Amino acid sequence: MSVTVREVCAALDAIAPPEGALPGDPNGLLLGDWDAPVSTLFVSLDCTAEVAAAAAKEKEAMVIAHHPLLYYPIRTIRASDPFPAPVIAFCLERNIPFACAHTSWDVAQGGVNDVLAGLLGLTEIRPLAANGLGRVGQLPAPITVEALLGALRMALSFEPVRTFAPLTQIVEVIAVGGGACAEFVPDAIAAGAQAFVTSDVRHHEFIDAQHRGFALIDAGHQATEQPGAVELAARLAKALPTISVRAW
Repeated sequence: MSVTVREVCAALDAIAPPEGALPGDPNGLLLGDWDAPVSTLFVSLDCTAEVAAAAAKEKEAMVIAHHPLLYYPIRTIRASDPFPAPVIAFCLERNIPFACAHTSWDVAQGGVNDVLAGLLGLTEIRPLAANGLGRVGQLPAPITVEALLGALRMALSFEPVRTFAPLTQIVEVIAVGGGACAEFVPDAIAAGAQAFVTSDVRHHEFIDAQHRGFALIDAGHQATEQPGAVELAARLAKALPTISVRAW
């Protein structure tokens, strides 16, 4: 039994309230018809060409991704243009609705950052930044940076976790920020964290953290956010039991 795009987006808004999105951040339905029927919902971190192609093979399919397809102004939408233009064109041509929950899912209760904190077994979890991004929590016991890196590699199935911090450094209060959140290092330090797990860390940010005696850790953009995308799919499946929801 199908539902409408409007009903899917209402379920998404209940899980990741749109008022949590940062100003100017794309949110909700970006492509498609509110009244179109949906029988199969694909939920992914990104709406890649592969995701769109899989959706095109299904009847009445829709895609929800964490990352928006439309973020910066696009002057042309041609198959020969760089991503995301070809995927946008493909979805429009095949009537595949697309919606996203970006920073709204980052800040939401149970969202990207809560999932990441949970994977590390953190307790006493609280928001990191004033805008609701990131989390800070407590490990059950102090561990070395080396042990923390090992725990991250296992929890995220991502081998190239990087840091400039001494491997013997002891940490217990940990901040997490799924995706690129190194700008919040000062917030993490102010919150009493000794380490910050995020991604897309630049060389000079590693050096600055090292000088501060702070363990800044790059655990990969996809690796830190993919578990949150899987959780979003699970919640949407529960909210929309009459349709097929597939985590990508």
